[in-house]
Amino acid sequence: NGLNGYEDGSCTGHVASLRYVPSGWGNAIGWKAGATRAGWYVGSTPKVGAIGWRGNHVVYVVAVNENTVTISEAIYRYVRYETRTIEKPISYYTYLY
Repeated sequence: NGLNGYEDGSCTGHVASLRYVPSGWGNAIGWKAGATRAGWYVGSTPKVGAIGWRGNHVVYVVAVNENTVTISEAIYRYVRYETRTIEKPISYYTYLY
């Protein structure tokens, strides 16, 4: 079942393998609400080590430059694990710290 109950190979399992995430947040769609309930800060500024959340997908922030964010993620574009610099505004994700 993976780390803390998150499925290996899923976006949630991948993020949970890179940083602590409490069990019970469920699928990615529920992570923002889970973070809020757990007292985590939720904001629009990317930071290294933060979780990027958008809808039913979560990513791990690896690096932040002036106008770009580099993320590590699973199962995006049918690739199991990938690190890439997103081609979206840094506000594309909501960040969970």
